[in-house]
Amino acid sequence: MGNLIYVELYKTFAKPRTYIGLIAIVILIALIQFGFYANKDEVGGSIRALMGDSITVQNLSLNGNMVCYLVMQMLYVHLPIIVALVSGDSISGEMNSGTIRALMVKPIPRWKLFSAKFLANQVYLLIVVLVIYIFGLLVSRLLFGNGDIAVFGEEISILGKEELLTRFTYGIALSYISLTVISNLAFMFSSFMENSIAPIVITMVINIVFLIFGSLTFELFTPIQDILFTKHMSLWTYSFELNPNYNEMFKSLAILMIYLCSFLTIAFFSFTEKDITQ
Repeated sequence: MGNLIYVELYKTFAKPRTYIGLIAIVILIALIQFGFYANKDEVGGSIRALMGDSITVQNLSLNGNMVCYLVMQMLYVHLPIIVALVSGDSISGEMNSGTIRALMVKPIPRWKLFSAKFLANQVYLLIVVLVIYIFGLLVSRLLFGNGDIAVFGEEISILGKEELLTRFTYGIALSYISLTVISNLAFMFSSFMENSIAPIVITMVINIVFLIFGSLTFELFTPIQDILFTKHMSLWTYSFELNPNYNEMFKSLAILMIYLCSFLTIAFFSFTEKDITQ
């Protein structure tokens, strides 16, 4: 099993598209940091214009925690694209090239092949969130220093700098769970198809449609909107509430876990029952 995981990791990180997303994240974070650093004297107005009512810098100086919070706010909507680039190609890309058929005829249980591919995707996803943690938080602290932030939600939360490292760690961990849902969705479509582009496109279309549908304000749609995974993708924001609503947080977590496990289960049976003679 260890050799299979090593092989899958090698194949994953041998593909140029694996690095496209990581490089894009680093560049975006660097641009945001540079923008704030170059305009730090006017950053109060800039942040209010960018984020609206979600955060305020009134009576607070610019600091690395504030920049990282803004980075996470800006990136979390776009991260599904980066995640889908790799997960959507995991199985379908090899089906298209024929290499996975050669593996399937060998005396290796298919569940082991599937597990190795899934774990390789999870390693990549872990690297994605670690890149955000390192460049978004740690580098921002080096550039802008440590400090308090004020977050606007249902109530104003003034969060002290001594507790923010823990809160960011929890936030990154919760964002990992959210992104795993997107990863498994793309992985599921990848198990059905032989075209490596189709799973990526379909995953993003579903994500966009759900986001648009979830933003509609018709009361008739509310019961459906409440169970869409896109509504709960901002799970990480609970870690920045002064008094988190744990009932709502665990509800969101449970819904995401149902999606996560459902996509993974469908992908498993699709892969293990796949007819490689066609």
